[in-house]
Amino acid sequence: DTGLVSIQSQANKQSAEQDSNSQDSSSSSAAEVIDASVAPAPFPAEPAAVEAVPLDESVYTENEGVGKLNQHRNRNLVIMAVVCCVLFIVLAAVGIAVAVSMGRQKSTGESVPISVSSPTAQPSDAPSSSPSETENPPLNDVCENAQELQLKESAVGSTRLATLEDYEQLGCGVADSDGPGVWFKVVGQGKAITASTCGGTNFKTRLAVFRADSSCQELECVAQNDPRIRGNCDLHASVIWSAEEDELYFILVRGWKEEVGDFQITLHSDLAP
Repeated sequence: DTGLVSIQSQANKQSAEQDSNSQDSSSSSAAEVIDASVAPAPFPAEPAAVEAVPLDESVYTENEGVGKLNQHRNRNLVIMAVVCCVLFIVLAAVGIAVAVSMGRQKSTGESVPISVSSPTAQPSDAPSSSPSETENPPLNDVCENAQELQLKESAVGSTRLATLEDYEQLGCGVADSDGPGVWFKVVGQGKAITASTCGGTNFKTRLAVFRADSSCQELECVAQNDPRIRGNCDLHASVIWSAEEDELYFILVRGWKEEVGDFQITLHSDLAP
């Protein structure tokens, strides 16, 4: 019995030591936890030094050139815009001036010239004239350039653009006519010659026949029509005269008073001189 009590007593003592060791370890663990929570945080480590990167001068120069190019381009665009605006204003001003001028001409009854590439022909009572007639007088406007005719020959002409020469007012029945005339010439064949404007004439005509040399010096009146006597073609003149052989005669065709127009002249010889 004594031995059992001794063994049990030792067992209890070992159990008590184990419990004490267990409590000490728990206390030390708790103390470590508390110390860890209360301990101050460590200071952060100093940052590593950053090495400076050298500046690439070529990149800077390229960027600077691009910037200057853009500035130059923008300046050109501004200049072009200003020029376009100025041109637009000038054209608008010219258009307004032309419109105002045309309006004034219309209001005053003046004609407004219009240039067209292919004008359309307009109906007119007056006979049409060729482009040369609208620019220059006829070639036979003066005596020296008289158009030569043969017997039994006809010619057409116009006095619309003829000029009035001084020697065309030297008698021979032309003093009562202020209209310009044109000239023809014929060489006599020893027969009577009749000059007539009866056909193809649209105004009252006057005829006068002169004798002279080829330079039309010292015109000599030979014959004239009498405007007071109506012939067989009413107001269209005709005249007859005795033409000596190889003699040069000049015929002046003009209008009564200041009349002008288109005519046809015919020469024929039916009678002996």
